[in-house]
Amino acid sequence: LDMQMPGLDGEMLGREIKRLPALHDTPLIMLTSISTRGQVKKLKEAGFSGFLTKPVKLRQLRSCIKQVLNPRPVQAAAPHPSLPASTGSKREYQLLLVEDNSINQKVAMSMLRNLGYTAELAVNGRDAIEKVRNADYSLILMDCQMPVMDGFEATRKLVNDLSEKTPPIIAMTAMAMEGDREKCYAAGMKDYISKPINQNELKNKLQKWLSANA
Repeated sequence: LDMQMPGLDGEMLGREIKRLPALHDTPLIMLTSISTRGQVKKLKEAGFSGFLTKPVKLRQLRSCIKQVLNPRPVQAAAPHPSLPASTGSKREYQLLLVEDNSINQKVAMSMLRNLGYTAELAVNGRDAIEKVRNADYSLILMDCQMPVMDGFEATRKLVNDLSEKTPPIIAMTAMAMEGDREKCYAAGMKDYISKPINQNELKNKLQKWLSANA
């Protein structure tokens, strides 16, 4: 993260990211043109794992990234968090996450891993259509508002191309206007999750539609 940014500076953004349970353990590196001992201490307290003074040299950047990504011995030795007895079957499902925002991608992917699922990523509707043409997915989590091709158009094309073979498509949207849910259903989506996504709600939706489509 860059330290000096309009509106929300790097330190404030870092603190907000660390408040998200799904991103709490994600390493953060601060880039700044100002370097003081007090600032380094402050950034460590904010949860930053690395600190680089601009202009940054490639060698320094590589070294810093390797350092913060180096697996921590305690984490490496720790057992995987306990999951429901049905976790083994969850790994047999292949999900497709269609989301253009990088932060939302990380949050959703982290939640899916926590729930025991694996997923591939598509960054817009057109990308999703290409991936569906080349792989079989058990379920699709579809963002509605995306560049290139939005989730509504992508869903309509998938339903038109695949008909009854279309995997369940669950809409993910921050829209809260009356009629939005109906718009999702009209496009061919089976269900609807509001952003910010709640992990328990996501869990329930996945169980419902994966079981129905088994």
